[in-house]
Amino acid sequence: ATYPIKTADESFSDLQRGDAYIVSYDGTDPNIKIKNVYLGYYLGDTEQDYLMPIVVFEGNDNFVAFISAIKNEWLGE
Repeated sequence: ATYPIKTADESFSDLQRGDAYIVSYDGTDPNIKIKNVYLGYYLGDTEQDYLMPIVVFEGNDNFVAFISAIKNEWLGE
C-alpha cells in the first residue's frame, strides 16, 4: 500500500518535541546541530511483513535519532 510521508518540517517538529528514538548521543549539550537528514527503513529484530520508512537525523557528538516517516494519522496516533 501507499502511505503519505511527513514533510521535512513535520519530521523536524517531531524531533524537537522529543517524539524520536535516540539511537546514540555522546555529548551533554541539549543544543544539537543536525548535519544530515535522510530517509531510511527500519528493520526490527523480529520478523516483519514490511519495512517501516523512517527519517534519520545525524548530528554532532555522534547524535543519531529517527522517527516514523509515515504521517501520524495513518498510524492511528
